[in-house]
Amino acid sequence: MQKTIAQIVSVVLHPLWMPLYAALLVLCIPYVRTEMWPWQIAQLSGGIVLLTIVVPAVTILVLQRRGRITQWSIPDRNERIVPYLVTWLSYALLCILFNYYWRMPSYIQLTGVGMYVAVTLICIINLFWKISAHLCGIGTLCGATFAMLWVIYSGNIAMLVLLVLLSSAVAWARLVLEAHTPAQVFVGFVLGFCCGFLPMMLFYV
Repeated sequence: MQKTIAQIVSVVLHPLWMPLYAALLVLCIPYVRTEMWPWQIAQLSGGIVLLTIVVPAVTILVLQRRGRITQWSIPDRNERIVPYLVTWLSYALLCILFNYYWRMPSYIQLTGVGMYVAVTLICIINLFWKISAHLCGIGTLCGATFAMLWVIYSGNIAMLVLLVLLSSAVAWARLVLEAHTPAQVFVGFVLGFCCGFLPMMLFYV
């Protein structure tokens, strides 16, 4: 039963979904919605779904069908190289669209940059050591949300508490499933949080 719950948590809070959850959280902040045109919201949602969910997911499915990876969760560090590379390219394209073509608000651009940096570091670290992409993903979401709420002076305590609880649930799930060691979980979260938090704070402070 415990492992079943942990598996559900790992799927629902998979790194693939983090950019979409980030967009939904951002759009829940009234200040942000008033600064964005409807077409920008559509571009934000569509770009995230296509480049950070559809493209990586299709890549994993194709590799799995060809026998290049054994499981959807990709437990083998060596099997993660190609999916991570495709994800990295997708995030790079998304950042270019955010910053140079769609002219998103600066905190959206900086969140995209933070996610891109996180994926870049995961790709590099994965060559030498298995790090928790799950914790890095939700850590980036936490860091970006904390920074954004700080910058716009929005004390949304409920949102912050929810993110802390969800992060704890993901850490618990990865440990229960024995997918990672405590060190891999801890480093993954810290890396993600810093990548999400620092770009915005360095820009605005």
